[in-house]
Order: sequence, then C-alpha cells, then structure tokens
Amino acid sequence: MPRMESPEMKKKRQTRAWAIAAIAIALFVALSIFQFARTHPAEPSPTDGEATQEEVIERDQGSVDQDDQGSASTEEADVSLSEYARAAKTSYDQETQELIGILSQNAWGAPAGGEVSFTDSTYRETASGAEPEDVPYAILALKSEQVTDSGRQIQERTAAMETPAGITFLTLTRTVTIQGEEAWEIESPAFQNKGRLVRAQATGPLTIEAEALQELAPYLGGSAETLNKLLTDYCSLYYPSASHASWSKQIDIDADKRTLTTVFNLDNASHTHLKAIYHTDTQSYEFG
Repeated sequence: MPRMESPEMKKKRQTRAWAIAAIAIALFVALSIFQFARTHPAEPSPTDGEATQEEVIERDQGSVDQDDQGSASTEEADVSLSEYARAAKTSYDQETQELIGILSQNAWGAPAGGEVSFTDSTYRETASGAEPEDVPYAILALKSEQVTDSGRQIQERTAAMETPAGITFLTLTRTVTIQGEEAWEIESPAFQNKGRLVRAQATGPLTIEAEALQELAPYLGGSAETLNKLLTDYCSLYYPSASHASWSKQIDIDADKRTLTTVFNLDNASHTHLKAIYHTDTQSYEFG
C-alpha cells in the first residue's frame, strides 16, 4: 500500500528531486558547449600548407563515421538521447547500477491500473488509452537519503533521468514499517501513470541446488545455511523474478584477501550470473 506523507514532506521531496534534475541540466549544457567547441574548431587559414575548412569537416566527419560503425549496435536503443547521456551510460557507478538493477528486476504497478517495466536502457509503460512503447533513458545523477518518520525507516533515491523528451527525475522509495513490513515505490513526471507505482511481489522463494550447498559447505566453515538464507534474501530483493539458482561449480580462492568467490546462475529473464564472495576472516558474505 502506498505510504502516506504530509504535504510539507511531499513538497520537500519534489523540491529536492527537481534540484537534482536542475544540476543535471546544468552539467548537460556545459558539456554540450564543450563538445561543440571541441568538434567545431575555428576556421583554419588555407595558407602555409594548413588544411582548408572543407578538408577539416570532411576529415572529422570521416572520423565520426568510423566511430559510429563500431558502436552502432550498442547505441541503437538510445540513439535519441544526447551524447552526454550515452556517455553517462558507459560509466555508471555502483550505486547507479544497483538502482537500475532494482528497477529492471521488478514490475511496477499503478493503483488505478497500468504498469511500468525496465531494462537497463529502456522502460515500457502500459497506461490506459496509450500504446506501450520502449522509451530510452539514462541516469545522469543520483542522490540517496535515509530518514525516520513515525517509526518507519524511509530510504529515497532520487535520480536525474534523461529520456527523448528531456531531463526529468525519478524517485525510488523503500519504506520499512515498525513491524518489518517492506514496500517499494517509484515515481516520475515522465510516466503517463501519475502518482506512485508500487513494486509487484516476488515470484516466490528462491531455490538453490541442495547438492551445490553440500559441496560448498566444507569451504564455508562446515555449513552453507547462512549462504542459503542470505542469497535467497538478496535475490528476493534484487532479482524477484528468479526462482532457481544453479551453481557454476567453480571456486576462486584468494589467500591474500582471505576470500572465496563463486558464481550462481539465475533463471530470470536476464540469466543473471550472480557472484558470491565469502570472507573467511569475518565469515561474512557479499553479492553482486
């Protein structure tokens, strides 16, 4: 159920979101000016053996064409985005990758009907009276904030997002109640479905091959129960459409770092290869 918030909190949230979008716009304009200056040099003098302007343009165009041939397949889905946005997509930091992972591994439903689903480069929206279409997007900036409100733990991630229509914002909110109940919501002016969209429930608990857990146990202090629980919890959050994890049957041991690394293959649509790292000194795990 969507969480309730005061008008003051809602105004603060929207103001913060637009501020992040404004920063992204300013960065975009500055970089656009830089790109223009770099790709459109002052007209050279045709004397002293220097190239004419026509030769410079022809040479630069040839260089651009050659670069485009190598990257045409990767840019096909987001050709309508700016050069800055396409560059941003190639250098997402870990926090941005995590945000996109959460978005793309879940379906998001509107209270009045309709749905939004994501891939790592597009989103598709089903809304009343409109044909579904794939909309390219790129995350330009991201800010996270965690607050406590009436006993609830609220984590908000606000992203400046570019689509073919321009730069806007997207907010991902995770709310945990005092009773431990968890809810995820997204919101963006870019969506035709106005208001908050709620995360659909996971398909069910993840199953991991029992044989794999038995084989891994000797390397994990004699028991794989903790791995089983933590991996299941992690997948229910980030890969809720996955129902089964198969083991790669490979373990990499790093004596210097005191880690054991292995990989599980998920049966979700993306066929995710999920890395699990066990720290022998602290007997802790990390996934990614």
